[in-house]
Amino acid sequence: STSQDLLAYEVMRADAQALEVWVRVPSIPAGSTDTHIWLYFDNPGAPLRDNPAAVWSNGYAGVWHLEQEPVGGGAVLDSLGVHHGTAAGNMQPEDLVRGQVGGALDFDGSNDTIDVGDLGTDSWTELTLEVWFNQHSVGTDPRLICEATGTSNSEHTFCLLAMGSSMHARINTEDSGYSTMTSTRSMSTGTWTHGAMTWSAASARLELYTNGVHDTGQHKGGTSLRDSPQHIYLANNNSRDSRWYDGLMDEVRISSVARSADWVRAQHLTTTGAFVTVGTVEQRP
Repeated sequence: STSQDLLAYEVMRADAQALEVWVRVPSIPAGSTDTHIWLYFDNPGAPLRDNPAAVWSNGYAGVWHLEQEPVGGGAVLDSLGVHHGTAAGNMQPEDLVRGQVGGALDFDGSNDTIDVGDLGTDSWTELTLEVWFNQHSVGTDPRLICEATGTSNSEHTFCLLAMGSSMHARINTEDSGYSTMTSTRSMSTGTWTHGAMTWSAASARLELYTNGVHDTGQHKGGTSLRDSPQHIYLANNNSRDSRWYDGLMDEVRISSVARSADWVRAQHLTTTGAFVTVGTVEQRP
């Protein structure tokens, strides 16, 4: 980019204490060490031109930063502006806590959940699920992100689960049926972990990533995801079953494309502060 290119951005916080902004960079060459972004500030008269939907294009179906108080069925905002989540259970203002990136939500493992609606996944031929999570305890088959009409294998469309020392991926596709996979890299309660799951009909592969690194994968055929009108839930199976997640959750993203290993690694780095280096303040020419 040059200093003449205006980049799409989303402002999460701008006050005397902190500035939190997501920026869409058109491209970053592999191995680049001289890609620069300039931030202009200290102009109270400048209009705010943030455009979250432009930041989260390129295959994103929903992006939830989980930075709103989940009280009384309050909206948990989708940055694309389409699938705002609805809080359920006994979530309180204090369940909005500091997370891996900005705010996060604290789920109690007994009745807290977020319904993000029906994303129309029936015809999808690719899928990516991404989430930061920090488990308080190990529950009974706890869900992080799930689309399922019930708890039996045939009733799942897809699920990403955290079960203490491992993650589990579940998926059901047309013309292939149900499959499950377990991560091999260790994790623990009380620690933030970045998890990602991808599937592609074209490659017939199901992949699982832990903290930006490819964890395990297997063959998984099918022409598209299982046909289901079910809503997608965070921290539970659905609105009826009890597969509650006990812990923190942050930066949930669902895509209708299968992200590459490099993409997943970059996503992990951008949310750990290891992707960019902040320079010194310069005077505008």
